[in-house]
Amino acid sequence: MINWSIDGKNRIPGKNVYIAVGILGIMMVKKVVMLTPFYSPIKGGITTFVRNLSHFLENKKISVSVITRKGERQNNVEVLKSGKYRSIIKLVPFLTRKKIDVLHSHSHWYFMVPCIWYKLLHPKTILVHTFHTQLLDPP
Repeated sequence: MINWSIDGKNRIPGKNVYIAVGILGIMMVKKVVMLTPFYSPIKGGITTFVRNLSHFLENKKISVSVITRKGERQNNVEVLKSGKYRSIIKLVPFLTRKKIDVLHSHSHWYFMVPCIWYKLLHPKTILVHTFHTQLLDPP
């Protein structure tokens, strides 16, 4: 579990850094990597959520990188044009070259696989997964 400090109450006095509070304790967050199936210019809820969270964290002076399967390469956005299973194969070596404080995967299960692999190699990294779905109207 991770809590982003939105109101600044968890902020370290005198520092412009935010902390993550998880089951393993407290750490200063410097680098966040988000894995998402879709990113801009593709429109939708996942894209909007990831973009807004990325901007929020960047405004708090936290470095954010986004890795996506479908989208357009931009500043801090890497596009791995591939299918689900090939994404897993591509992401494992790609992630192992990075030092990551928080690894946040979005939506689909196949993005969790390389995250778990990374966590095994880097136990201090915090994993977060946000399951995005559409709620069906009750009958």
